[in-house]
Amino acid sequence: MYSSKPVPVLYPDQAQFIDGHCSQSFSIPLDLLMENAGRGIADVLVEDQAEVVLFVLGVGNNGADGLVAARHLLERGIHPVLYIYGDRDKASDLFKKQWAIVETLGIDQVESLDGLDWTQYSHVVEGLIGTGLKGNLREPMRDILYTMNAFARAHACALWAIDLPAGLNALRGQVDEATPNYTGTITFGASKVGQWLYPGRTHCGQVEVLPLGLPWEGIPGLYEDAPRAYLLDREFIAGLLQERSPLAHKGVNGHVAVLGGSKDMPGAPALAANAAVYSGAGKTTVITAHVALAGLRNSIIPEVMTASYQDDAAYDAIGERLSDLLVDKDAVAIGPGLGRTQEASRMVQNAIKGAKSSLVVDADAFYAQDLEELINRGYLAGAVCTPHIGELAHITGLSTKRVLDTYMDLGLDLAKRSGATWVIKGIPSVVATPDGEIFINPIGNPGMGSGGMGDTLSGIIAAYIAQGYPSKLAALIGVYLHSAAADNLAKDKAWGYTASDVAREVGHVVTDLLADQDLP
Repeated sequence: MYSSKPVPVLYPDQAQFIDGHCSQSFSIPLDLLMENAGRGIADVLVEDQAEVVLFVLGVGNNGADGLVAARHLLERGIHPVLYIYGDRDKASDLFKKQWAIVETLGIDQVESLDGLDWTQYSHVVEGLIGTGLKGNLREPMRDILYTMNAFARAHACALWAIDLPAGLNALRGQVDEATPNYTGTITFGASKVGQWLYPGRTHCGQVEVLPLGLPWEGIPGLYEDAPRAYLLDREFIAGLLQERSPLAHKGVNGHVAVLGGSKDMPGAPALAANAAVYSGAGKTTVITAHVALAGLRNSIIPEVMTASYQDDAAYDAIGERLSDLLVDKDAVAIGPGLGRTQEASRMVQNAIKGAKSSLVVDADAFYAQDLEELINRGYLAGAVCTPHIGELAHITGLSTKRVLDTYMDLGLDLAKRSGATWVIKGIPSVVATPDGEIFINPIGNPGMGSGGMGDTLSGIIAAYIAQGYPSKLAALIGVYLHSAAADNLAKDKAWGYTASDVAREVGHVVTDLLADQDLP
């Protein structure tokens, strides 16, 4: 389906499913995979110039990975030291097997983290839990993490986690108060969802993804009960972009309409429309209430056209006027700066129910019409919906806290039921598709926290729909370009750049991505 392969991300149940089905599907024993994992951990530590390494390990398979790594480091002349937390008599079978080997080798062990000479350790490697965390951490594990973190930081030891930092929820990204901020995390097969969600992302440090040594994406049933999760990365997006024909002209590059604006907020539709022009739309028109027209014209660039309707006209009259204005448009972005008046609601109802073009639904449009009615009647099928967290809370009737904890799940549910692609603007933003895929956007920066950024994103997405990209791909491309442009600006100015600056930078990002396609 995609011209380039997206980078997969695993849900914790999927990671455990892979471990549980390796022997069945590939006749590969788990201890062989563990050998690959331990060797990979050792490779990372050697690359990081480790000299003396303290392993803080549990007695499960995560800890067993650490034992294998310790053995490989010993072979390479690097001194490993082991601290084991837990009852070794109740350890996993694989841990017991590896423990017998390291005891035979005489690898050094310590019985407590207190009283150690921490100055001798260059690295501390934590392998207490991995992806198997259920619920909250308990004592004394918290004390172990507090002690490990305090002494490692005080003595400038590099702090690495195996697979997942202890206390990090691999699904939601939440962390225990005792979870340290790691130098890096070494994970296997693919990164885990919780490593890209906040606050978990800040605790993982540099995420190193090591191969498992098998084609795990082909395991039958892996995605049967869970969505496919991916990252929006540079190579994937570059592969989605298409060079323009030398014969391209404004008539074939699509016509974007932006429906929005009000007397008090004329700038929002202008930002969306300007962004559509900068993103390559052949023609762009803002359609707004007549009372907003004067303010709007002060904000748009000369390339943007305008049209208006009487917002106090009869319902049927507004509908007829909008039908005439939208008949030749290839994409319609609806909502920026619209306001939440009764008149705005009437306009949204007319536009959405009568639209013959692909829609980008944003901002105040979510307050103007009952969402369930739109879903049940199929009006959103093929659209792109772009709510931020607050708008998603309004849509679902859930608290903001609940939405923050579950917005990936909510986006997937809405996408499946509506047939629309949902861009949830959070930190990070995600794109949920009707076919059960979720894309996590790993780029962007705090400088994007200013007014108008969402309006600009809507304009970018609408421009790519108008140019002929399917709505789903337009959403993926738009989200990436929006953040990549902001990251380019942040190289010179950490914050203080504007949504308009981002829109103007999009073309430079596209140029760089197209150049990537020419690389061998």
